Amino acid sequence: MAQSKDRKMAELGALIKLKLAQEKYEEAEKLSVELLEVAESTGANNQLLESTEPAAAVLGALALSAADEQAVRDREHLKLLTWFHYIVGGWTAAISCVFLLHLGMGLAMLFNPNAFFGAGASAPPPAMAYLFIIIGSIAVFGGWLFGFLTIYSGRCIKARKRRIFSFIVAALCCLNFPLGTILGVCTILVLNRPSVRELY
Repeated sequence: MAQSKDRKMAELGALIKLKLAQEKYEEAEKLSVELLEVAESTGANNQLLESTEPAAAVLGALALSAADEQAVRDREHLKLLTWFHYIVGGWTAAISCVFLLHLGMGLAMLFNPNAFFGAGASAPPPAMAYLFIIIGSIAVFGGWLFGFLTIYSGRCIKARKRRIFSFIVAALCCLNFPLGTILGVCTILVLNRPSVRELY
């Protein structure tokens, strides 16, 4: 009878180690409670439990509190946010390059109006060319700047630095619908956690 309970304890200890390796903390906690019940039914005290290898794993599992589980979750979420900042920042910078066409058209209208309207047609007013140039320049350089800031915010999140800066960039990202909005809201929610604040 005692041997079967010892074998049961050893099996439970091995299962707990496996669940801990798989980061299944809730299942490991349930198994540890079951192991302690088996240990109590055999009359084993804490000193005896600590002297056995499977039971030592159980006590280690019990030490893995909700705070430890939250720390693992926080690290995973921050890692994902870092990658998504890189992706959204690169995508924003790439999309803004489309407005180089507007910039080019404005320059062409200004310096060579016959390229668009032919030699016999009346040339467009210079104001139209300047409008294309200004709008194209603002869109291109604004997109590049915003993309750079988003990528840099991802690097700050990875290094656990400049939390307020990442908050500001996340708020600006919310204007970039739909990808930026999703990223901005998720970033604000994660960075606002008390457990994440402690990492900065």
